[in-house]
Amino acid sequence: MKKILILLFLTAFISHFTSQIVASDLKVILDKPNSKVRYNFLFSGTYYRVETTLYKNSISPSNRIAYGIQEDESEYADIVYPPGYVYNDFMTQTNDWAYQPATQYILTINAYEKSGGPVANIYTKTLTYVPPIETPNLTVTSVQVYSSSSGVKIFDSNTSSNGGPQLQKNASYQFKVTVTKTGNAAVNNLRFDLCQFNILQGDYPTVPPKAIKTQYINFTQAQNSALVTTETTIADFGSNSFMGIAFHLDKDNTIAETNENDNIKLLGAGYHGKMANIGDNIEVSVYDINGNLLKTLKTTSDDTDFMNVKSQLGSGKYILRSNEKSRQVLIK
Repeated sequence: MKKILILLFLTAFISHFTSQIVASDLKVILDKPNSKVRYNFLFSGTYYRVETTLYKNSISPSNRIAYGIQEDESEYADIVYPPGYVYNDFMTQTNDWAYQPATQYILTINAYEKSGGPVANIYTKTLTYVPPIETPNLTVTSVQVYSSSSGVKIFDSNTSSNGGPQLQKNASYQFKVTVTKTGNAAVNNLRFDLCQFNILQGDYPTVPPKAIKTQYINFTQAQNSALVTTETTIADFGSNSFMGIAFHLDKDNTIAETNENDNIKLLGAGYHGKMANIGDNIEVSVYDINGNLLKTLKTTSDDTDFMNVKSQLGSGKYILRSNEKSRQVLIK
């Protein structure tokens, strides 16, 4: 009995690691609009069960983006795949990560063949697919502004319903800007300019900037976004009014893109002289929409968009007032 078990084990072991599968020409199609990862390859042979697992970049459980089985579930009868057969499969995939750029895709194939005994022959094969390099497109998708002195976030383009931030001349601010890349091409030395201009004279680049802060960033092939952090002092544009900030990508046009017309993102900002010492504590009165005082909260003078105050309130409509300004806000 022991000899039979050992023989069966050896048979299964040898069969599983003997690659006799005829398969080639893997293709991967990322059908994000329909939430499908599709793949196909040339395949031939006679098997009653075929398992396929698709990975991106490298083989590991966390990199699996598709899995499929083809078999006769009722009789486990053989399925004949003739020469030249195109094996198609797909998996519904709702994880956005699956559709982000990859350097390669790897498909593992396990094919089960009846052996006439209690243990099936299992053949394995691995195919790879390197996607063609795609021309990228680069855009600024979000902007956050922080006071350099206190670290308070005063503006977030993802959540703000008030247009732009309120800034003080001669004060220093930190800008955290998300730059997004489409396609799987690597991008090196992407020029990023933060430009300040007088918005009352028109839009950038028609109006020349008064102050420019420049730096360079890189993207790997598989990377589709980068956070750019830059710090600058607000220039003096004269009387209190409005100013403009432009985030300009690839100003020298050294990188080929699918769209060369969306490399500038404009942001308008309220512009004021120094109204209090930067970082001074101030009180903000919180009223309901009918003017009833609800509470008084503290923040700092550079929290010009009341971001710190709004973070302490629940959903609803409010009127926020300090000694320097008043603002109606909607918090969802």
